[in-house]
Amino acid sequence: MVKDFSDLELKSLSNKAECCALVKIIIKENEVLVKENKRLKELVDKDSLTNLYGLNKYEAKLLSVVGDFFRTSQDYSAVFFDVNNFRNFNNIYSHDTGDEVLKTLADVLKVNKREDDSVYRRGNKSDEFLAIIKGKSYEAKNFAERVLSSFWENLSGKYSRAMSGLSAGICDLETALSVLEKEENRQLSFEDNHLLADKLTLLADEAMLAAKKFKYGKGNIIIYSPEQEKLTLFPNY
Repeated sequence: MVKDFSDLELKSLSNKAECCALVKIIIKENEVLVKENKRLKELVDKDSLTNLYGLNKYEAKLLSVVGDFFRTSQDYSAVFFDVNNFRNFNNIYSHDTGDEVLKTLADVLKVNKREDDSVYRRGNKSDEFLAIIKGKSYEAKNFAERVLSSFWENLSGKYSRAMSGLSAGICDLETALSVLEKEENRQLSFEDNHLLADKLTLLADEAMLAAKKFKYGKGNIIIYSPEQEKLTLFPNY
């Protein structure tokens, strides 16, 4: 038996079809907007010169690995790199040449990191670069040694060693936790992830600054130790 539809019913069905079509169009347009917003956010988060993510992404990733550390005891290390004498380098060789050096370093970092590692530029006007390495300090040291060696190989013969070398500082979460718990006089937990993330960043930065000022000259790798006189030095040259 075939049902006969009244004009009102047909109009109602037509309106429903139009509504469904309109909903599909809205959903499609929303998907396009979501993708475009994601693309624009990527542009904002990424450094245009090196195509590396910046400090915001570093901080977000660090909080994530700190949470992983508290849950599973999987250690991670922060590695800070600084291009030695970069201001003088720019004055001598030009800012355009300096930009090329920074792009070279970014490429070296990308090539030498593992799948679980991540690398960042500290700011779009900075000559400092950051890495989060899965593993303890000695594993991060292996990464840093590869970076320093490869960076110099890429620039060998072009510029003086003193003008284009790197210094690096390293600290792992286990060390940062030990230092922080001593300062706080209590055992830390997952709720303290921001505190631990900030402390790791601070200690890796301190180690990098020590590498730049060390009496044997720049171009060193230093692993943070709570006692300044026991900083572990790994000269690159």
